[in-house]
Amino acid sequence: MRRLIVLALILFSAACHLNRPIPTDALRYNLQTEPPTLDWSIATDNASVLVLVNIMEGLTRYDKDLNPVPAIAQSWEVSEDGKKYTFHLRPAAAWR
Repeated sequence: MRRLIVLALILFSAACHLNRPIPTDALRYNLQTEPPTLDWSIATDNASVLVLVNIMEGLTRYDKDLNPVPAIAQSWEVSEDGKKYTFHLRPAAAWR
């Protein structure tokens, strides 16, 4: 039994010292829990929202003065009565 414990400790310490390169093109974030959904239209929990904020881009975003500026939308128009918004998407926008 003692040999088994010693072997387990040796393997554990060896695994902790592995030098793996950290990819520069990957987002890594330690979540407290698995997100229940990645459907932005029904996400209400913190884990799902945290992931969605980091992987999704909206039609617009805010600049430093909190003015809306284009994100996925290239431009947009508002109808005279203010009830209809027409967004023109960037040609390079893609959903995969």
